[in-house]
Amino acid sequence: MSGAEAALFTAILPVSALVLAALWLGDCISAAQIAGALCVLGVVALASRGESGSKRPERPSRALGL
Repeated sequence: MSGAEAALFTAILPVSALVLAALWLGDCISAAQIAGALCVLGVVALASRGESGSKRPERPSRALGL
């Protein structure tokens, strides 16, 4: 597992703890917790999508043969 994958996995842990607490312990989930979980999942989705295409684009001068 790379460092980037470990960071993404670690970012999801509070969301999974929230879900497990609701299922096992019967905790009530507030709107703020749902909003926070959605923010975390959104950032993780963006980060994991950007990870594969993280190569720097070629400089325009080289692409034009200058």
